[in-house]
Amino acid sequence: MRNLKPFVSAAIAVGATLGVGAAFASDLPTHKAPPPPPPPAAFSWTGCYAGLHAGGDFGRSNWTMPNGDTAGVNTNGAIGGGQVGCNYQANAFVIGGEAEAWASGLKGSTALQDPRFIRNVNTYETRSDFAGDLALRGGFAIDRLLMFGKVGLASGDVPRNVEKGGAALLALSV
Repeated sequence: MRNLKPFVSAAIAVGATLGVGAAFASDLPTHKAPPPPPPPAAFSWTGCYAGLHAGGDFGRSNWTMPNGDTAGVNTNGAIGGGQVGCNYQANAFVIGGEAEAWASGLKGSTALQDPRFIRNVNTYETRSDFAGDLALRGGFAIDRLLMFGKVGLASGDVPRNVEKGGAALLALSV
């Protein structure tokens, strides 16, 4: 039995060391990694919107005189307005509708001598005061890219005016 005493003492010492180590390890706080963030939501074109727009406008208006001559009037100006609409997306297909309205400062004029009269200069003016449209849209979406076609009805106020000026003397040709 004398030979077993050092062995038993060593076994008790090892067991006590392992037991104490296990007791200390169970008291340590655990450090878990935070959970991963959720995946981003898929982009969708479904929803309604409203917005404003402003910019420049330009064009050309052609006039035909009573004698058959023509005159071109270059027009330009500023525009500003707004739009409202809604879209609905099903899988990759998008349908929607939109209404727009805008005011315009588009204007242009030219002064031409009336070939039938001496000293008779007429001013030809074209302008646009207001316009708008209603439209339906259909298309195909790839994430934030929307390829679409649009069909609708547009209407505008485009008055044309002629101011006659000068004396109405008949031109004589020899």
